Amino acid sequence: MQHQPPTTGPLFPKISATCDNARSAEFYRRCKLLGIKGISLHSYRYAWAGRAKTCG
Repeated sequence: MQHQPPTTGPLFPKISATCDNARSAEFYRRCKLLGIKGISLHSYRYAWAGRAKTCG
C-alpha cells in the first residue's frame, strides 16, 4: 500500500507541529547519521529558495 501526500496543509504535518529547535536538531542528527558535513538547515533553506526563485 502506497501512501499519498496530503492534498492540503503541510506536507509533513508531524514535523511542522514541532518547534524550530526540535526541527533543527533533527536535521543536524540526520545529517550526522548520513555522514553529511558542511551543511546547515539555513544553507539548505537558502539553496531551496534560490531554486524556487529560478523556477518562478
